[in-house]
Amino acid sequence: MKHRLTTLLAVLLATLALNAFAAQRLFGTNPFNNNNTGADKFGLYEINPANAAIIAARVITVPARTITGATALTRDPTTGTVYAVVKASGVTNRLLVTLNLDTGVGVEIGDLGNKFSSLAFRPDGQLFGTTGNGGVPAETMYTINKATAATALAATLGNGADGEIIAYNPVDGFFYHFSGNATAIMEKFPSTAPYTPITNISGSLGASEVFGAVWDPVRNAFIVSDISNNLRVVSSTGVVTSPVIGTMPQDMRGMVLLADVPPSVVPVMLPAALLAMLLAVGAVGVNLLRRSSP
Repeated sequence: MKHRLTTLLAVLLATLALNAFAAQRLFGTNPFNNNNTGADKFGLYEINPANAAIIAARVITVPARTITGATALTRDPTTGTVYAVVKASGVTNRLLVTLNLDTGVGVEIGDLGNKFSSLAFRPDGQLFGTTGNGGVPAETMYTINKATAATALAATLGNGADGEIIAYNPVDGFFYHFSGNATAIMEKFPSTAPYTPITNISGSLGASEVFGAVWDPVRNAFIVSDISNNLRVVSSTGVVTSPVIGTMPQDMRGMVLLADVPPSVVPVMLPAALLAMLLAVGAVGVNLLRRSSP
């Protein structure tokens, strides 16, 4: 009987975990291409957060523009609106757009005036962005007016080489910065001015440049994509979970996770999963009673 109950408990815990991930939708952008000539040639992807499998792929379109890729993606916590940084033919820098994740259709807000590589929101709806190594100046964080795309200097980051990804952690209220390729670094800093001190995070991310990062309230850690097309889990203390979640057909630069579970809250089972669990418990209980009857 003890063995049966242990097995049942394991099944129920697995069901709870799968149900939590099923309540999430993960999206990523392709910085290099945006056409439909192959599995790795779309601008926007929906990704299974449990195994990194591609659920859907969409071409990003913006009226009067030819979009060639997207370098950043984030969601406004105050409105639910999704913002992206896109590359367009004939435009030297990057454009800020709002984006419909279900269709890939974007609405242009304006030219950011620099080569931005990452976006992140603070809980109050203030948008931030960082310039990549191709920006002038490079590795620099700005506040961004989400209505006009106007930018203002916030802080110079500078540590690490390529990458320049920022992501907000709603649990501790800090921004986290990922940068570097031969040696990938991870650090954190306050989300309010003067955005110092910048604190190095213990633990090594190895030699894989981080392409995108987003906080996952179910795992209580960051979901991170890297230059090797891997989707990984990285804790706020720099611990990299092994093995990887999975491998994708393309490097995902920006990421958005739509989750029904609030930060730091234990996932709650959906009604269908809860009913299935109760039926399973009932069936096992009836079976055990029958076996124990004289």
